[in-house]
Amino acid sequence: MCTLFATASTAPLNLLAIDVTSSGFNLEWDPPSSPNGSIVFYQLKLFTENNLDLPALNTVNVNSTSYNFTDLVPFTGYSVQVCAYTVACGDVATLTVTTLGGKRGMLSSNYVKHET
Repeated sequence: MCTLFATASTAPLNLLAIDVTSSGFNLEWDPPSSPNGSIVFYQLKLFTENNLDLPALNTVNVNSTSYNFTDLVPFTGYSVQVCAYTVACGDVATLTVTTLGGKRGMLSSNYVKHET
């Protein structure tokens, strides 16, 4: 008898930052094309832009394909990594977003598309 075990997934697809403000943004994505098992959760890591080798500012596990980042610094670049967790975190998708300058809570129609 042959038993197949789940493996780590490919990267989530189509990362998109919407409703970018001076203090945060909403991140949305699509599930990976090859989840290679049941996705237990998505792991998100937030870094200051171009500092992926430093510890994450925030790490969160979510059960949906969106997350709202809040309490961020205005006019600051951030990098977000997202992976789908099956038996382990799979391939990582990365998106870079810059918060707007100005007053907190000011909405924008800026959209940022997936980079990697």
